[in-house]
Amino acid sequence: MTSLQDLITQTETALTNLESHFQREAQFMSEANDRFSKNIAAFEQYFPEVAKTVKSYKAPADFKIMVTQSGHGNFMPAGQPAALYSEDPIAQIKEQLDKNTETGYYNLVQYGFGVSSEDQRIHSRYMAKLDHNIKALRDLSLKPLKKLPEHFPTAMIFGVGLGYVVSLLLEEHEFDYLFITEPDLDVFYASLFCTDWADIIDKVEKSGNTMFLQIGLTYQEFFAAVYKVVVDWFFIHSNFYI
Repeated sequence: MTSLQDLITQTETALTNLESHFQREAQFMSEANDRFSKNIAAFEQYFPEVAKTVKSYKAPADFKIMVTQSGHGNFMPAGQPAALYSEDPIAQIKEQLDKNTETGYYNLVQYGFGVSSEDQRIHSRYMAKLDHNIKALRDLSLKPLKKLPEHFPTAMIFGVGLGYVVSLLLEEHEFDYLFITEPDLDVFYASLFCTDWADIIDKVEKSGNTMFLQIGLTYQEFFAAVYKVVVDWFFIHSNFYI
């Protein structure tokens, strides 16, 4: 049988835990509102369409950001049986990142366009030179990547959750082109309270790199948008004329 003293101790512990939780929630709420305001301002400057989408967004009645024991935000997407993260989202995401960046699967793709050197049009001459240079790579002894290097040309992230993965990834790695898509608008809206997107945008901007942010698109729509970006870039930078 539980003694009276045990009951008192359990009650005191429960009250202490509850008070700590209220304190974490109050601190998170204050910081989260500041983050949200900064993020909206950054989107208005760099991603006006995203800002417009977010500002017109109407959160569902059951929308709620939960505060974990580590003091970070967590979220229960509609129709899902569990929240996105454990009681320590940062530790969870870091473990996943370490696993994938340290032991990821990498391959080398070598292209040869087979462009005729007899064609003297401007774009054909440059394509022939590119073809020659790429074929020359086959004579090099290229060592396969064992882990993600500090600098890598391109990254595509499908589904960012509450954004923690982007912040942690950019702490260790830099990408010339960063393509991000989050198809769930509810989740992305929640991320504005949890992640400093303004800092992410500022870091990419100061590095002279480029970030493409697509919200609320299906993966098919995202790839169509990426294809358009690549094609537009090619026409602008390749001096290709018809």
